[in-house]
Amino acid sequence: MTVSVIVLADGKGRLDRAIDSVLSQKRADVEVLVVARKPVKDIDALASKKGVEVFSPGESLSRAVAANEGIERCRGDWVTVIDGADWFDADHFATMVATASRSRGNLLVYSGVQLHGGSRVRDRSPGYWRQRLFEQPLVPACGVMFSKELVVRHGCRFDPQFALFEDWDFLLQCSALTDFLRAPGTSARHDESVRKPRENSVSANIGRLQKKWGAQYEEVRSLADGAAHQAAEANARRSPRDAMRPLRAALQVDPGNPALLSRLALSYGQTGDAQQALLALRRACDSDPGSATLLGDRVILEHRMGQRDQARKSFVRLVEVSGSEADWARMKAIGAVIGARIEED
Repeated sequence: MTVSVIVLADGKGRLDRAIDSVLSQKRADVEVLVVARKPVKDIDALASKKGVEVFSPGESLSRAVAANEGIERCRGDWVTVIDGADWFDADHFATMVATASRSRGNLLVYSGVQLHGGSRVRDRSPGYWRQRLFEQPLVPACGVMFSKELVVRHGCRFDPQFALFEDWDFLLQCSALTDFLRAPGTSARHDESVRKPRENSVSANIGRLQKKWGAQYEEVRSLADGAAHQAAEANARRSPRDAMRPLRAALQVDPGNPALLSRLALSYGQTGDAQQALLALRRACDSDPGSATLLGDRVILEHRMGQRDQARKSFVRLVEVSGSEADWARMKAIGAVIGARIEED
């Protein structure tokens, strides 16, 4: 499994750092292709020194067009697109490829990304839920590695109509074709200070995204709501297998939906399949980490299954997110069951 890293060069950021971080990867089967989307001083000399391939079209290209040019020319099975604002830990692609290898047909893997350039360094590593992707970006492009099959077989392309958020739009295209699998850890880095878009440009491109994807978003949301309603009726009848059918179908369209996953966990519980129930609950908590209800259900199930250490770790998170009086009362009751001490101010 080979990986191509397409580096978009426009004179911003630190191109040398970006290239060096790829060349320093523990995996040897990672190629670098630099696409000069704008004239960059001494880029050929830099590429020659680093021993990487460079494509210089001799004219300015938008980010979307430059990314598409790189994808057409690269040879890897999997692709990541970065620029001078990005760099990686040495084990980044080893972890990404290992995660992709373990997946069952997933065509896109992403990692957590550490964000620099603001008042403080912070990590962005959200769980994936397709419906939420319509509302907000997932991670910066450097954290994403996608199968070239999405381009060659399914026709995904970076859309030139977007001067900003072309990577967000690309992920929305991919989301109709594959679930997104998160690799462990935060091994990609992105400097937010390198590129500061104007507010009017942000608004204009958000408007284009809404125009392009709004109808599909409503379709996905409506389908998920309908499946949740059907499942609720089936669960009330104590007919868990009838509940599972619409839930599984809806999760193929809206993977990561915490409401659907919570219903699916209940259905598995009614059939006595605690392991599958726990898997559904863990994914639900990943998608909605601030839900005290989901976390409480997870703690209880982990405890019942004898996973006491994991239950205590989940309980720590439950204490953090319990905000309302009802949440706090339930959390204390769960703590008493699992034998966890709660320190109150």
